[in-house]
Amino acid sequence: MQAFNSAHNGQRVVIEGAFGLLKGRFRRLLHIDVLTIPQAVDTVLGACVLHNIAQRASDQLNDDEALPDSGTDVSPPDPLQGHDTPAPATALRDAVALSL
Repeated sequence: MQAFNSAHNGQRVVIEGAFGLLKGRFRRLLHIDVLTIPQAVDTVLGACVLHNIAQRASDQLNDDEALPDSGTDVSPPDPLQGHDTPAPATALRDAVALSL
């Protein structure tokens, strides 16, 4: 269980860093309202494609550009904070953890 939680947390940090980079480069992402999951996928995919094109064109991101405006929290609130995990989900998580 500890190995699963550690691996999960490590991947979460990487993903949050990637979203922070995209939100720093494309500040419009800080103020966009995405109403559906497919729309969110298209928005993130588009930002990733534009970022990769810019990198291939040697468009270097300055350190101060990579960070959002001070005082702006780019991480979403944890939707599961304060909620109990349903028993089937807990059993599945434990099974995955044991397989690691």
